[in-house]
Amino acid sequence: MGLALRGVREAAAAAGHAIPTNASGTEYCLSYHVAGFCWDNCRRSEDHRNHTPAEKKTLSDWTNKCYRAGGPI
Repeated sequence: MGLALRGVREAAAAAGHAIPTNASGTEYCLSYHVAGFCWDNCRRSEDHRNHTPAEKKTLSDWTNKCYRAGGPI
């Protein structure tokens, strides 16, 4: 979609939809999993891995609510 992740993150937080965390308690790296790239100095680099089916569903549910034109629902 090409939405700026910073804007998505801010709009989601304002709507009460915090970025979920993976099974290890690390916040999902939206750059890595949604945008498909990340930086070497990422503070969430331990999330740069394949997710379990449950983790995939959690992130998918969040992105369906929050990563959309017009903001979160």
